Amino acid sequence: MALPGLGNRSGFDRPCGVKKLGRAQGSRREPARGAPPEGASGPHTRPVWGVWRDGGFWFSTGSQARRNLEANAAITVHLESGEEVVIVEGVAERVMDLDALRRFVEAYNPKYGWNSFVEGDGVSDPDGNAGPVYVVHPRVGFGWTRDLEGTATRWTFA
Repeated sequence: MALPGLGNRSGFDRPCGVKKLGRAQGSRREPARGAPPEGASGPHTRPVWGVWRDGGFWFSTGSQARRNLEANAAITVHLESGEEVVIVEGVAERVMDLDALRRFVEAYNPKYGWNSFVEGDGVSDPDGNAGPVYVVHPRVGFGWTRDLEGTATRWTFA
């Protein structure tokens, strides 16, 4: 149930750590926060739908987040829950490989009951919403439960 690509797993053997990482894989929506372009007032945060696969978090966006990621690829992804917290910090990389985009759509569509398809070097849906796909390569992760008692865990990724 652990995220693929997990490297040095400080505290990973704690049951709460395994549970939280499994929760991250099954979550419907993860807010993503990208660093703003130079001169902007602050980071851009928005909820995104995505999938954990091949050692990273994959998502698509056509919003301001896209421009922010082009200027600065540093990103934080977290669950929307305050009860079981999982925060992953990493770097977002744009995905343009057609096979990788197809694999993303194959994982994404069943999870959300969506009909996305590969179009050009990104994805689109029947309503015309289109955008690039990114994969977040995690560097460090943090997790805890609401009560904090003995649950705080830190992971580093290879």
